[in-house]
Amino acid sequence: MGQVVQWLLTFVLLYKYAAIFVIAFLSALILPLPAGSVLIASAFFALQGYFNLSAVIVAGFIGNVAGDNVGYWLARNYGKPILVKLKLGNFLKSHGFKVLEGKINQHPISTVFFSRFVNNLDPLVNLMAGLAKMPYRSFLATDVVGEIIDVGSLCLCGVLFDSNWEYLQRVLGRFSWIALILVVLVIMLAWSHLRRPAKKSKLSIDKYSSTL
Repeated sequence: MGQVVQWLLTFVLLYKYAAIFVIAFLSALILPLPAGSVLIASAFFALQGYFNLSAVIVAGFIGNVAGDNVGYWLARNYGKPILVKLKLGNFLKSHGFKVLEGKINQHPISTVFFSRFVNNLDPLVNLMAGLAKMPYRSFLATDVVGEIIDVGSLCLCGVLFDSNWEYLQRVLGRFSWIALILVVLVIMLAWSHLRRPAKKSKLSIDKYSSTL
């Protein structure tokens, strides 16, 4: 991960705000790029006079929001047809997906808002929000507020930690991956739990029909 960050920072030093936008956009869309580390470092470089701090914040914010929204709309408009073509249509009809879809629509603000602070989880939530057809106004408003706080906090960390930004980005990078692993485990456990009632009800129906 360290080599990736170094390569991305070289890209940022060469192309400045356009590079920050591209990295933030791709990270929010689908690629697991360390965009948070790039923002922290860019804020530190701004203190050294290489960048304008306000421009760094704006480039990171617009890139994140653009990536989030593209991922949402791609999933909303093309996600289900693509899953059907990949022979994964049963997933969309499953009891678990219906429950997950209902939970996302019931709690759109908390679902989207808290995922903004875990970069590796961000794209997954965008895709699920699109598949579940979360109301776009709720998604956009929550996404904008969350990204303002997220980008602002990362840049503030770059300013406050000054020359210690490298240590901070390593800590945040590890936390991000740990959080993603925990979320995946929770999703797997929840999925297996949600499937059980459907199986039990099916078995009880079969048993009842066999007695007739």
